[in-house]
Amino acid sequence: MLRFESGDEFASGATKYSFEPPADPKLGVQVEVDGIQTLAVVDTAAPYLICSLGLASQLDFSRMDRIRSQHIDTRFGRLRGSLYRLSIKLLASEGSGIEIQATAVVPDADEQNWRDAPTFLGFQGCLERLRFAVDPFEEKFYFGL
Repeated sequence: MLRFESGDEFASGATKYSFEPPADPKLGVQVEVDGIQTLAVVDTAAPYLICSLGLASQLDFSRMDRIRSQHIDTRFGRLRGSLYRLSIKLLASEGSGIEIQATAVVPDADEQNWRDAPTFLGFQGCLERLRFAVDPFEEKFYFGL
């Protein structure tokens, strides 16, 4: 696993990533969002964790407090949704997986321009809570706290 010069751990886990689709490749990693496994696109330009409509339809919001409404401009157009705090687990094929709390945008169910969009791991309120590195030669995504 990756270490600092001092010997301290930089990363406690790693996983192979996918780089698809060929026409417009995105770096995707397997994660669990509140216990539901899904592929998420790593996007450091995106704010928050942005749930796909498919993932959002599987989450149980009855036990969660909505933070507020939110509008986000994306390449798919303007997205309207609600902010929640969700638990995300990065799944490791090497080392240990880690779990963090992330701020998530859950699109409103009628957001048709978001219909085919994937789940995104954005920087603000999500990836900023951990260390991560990408090794393109080994196609690995490293992560740690």
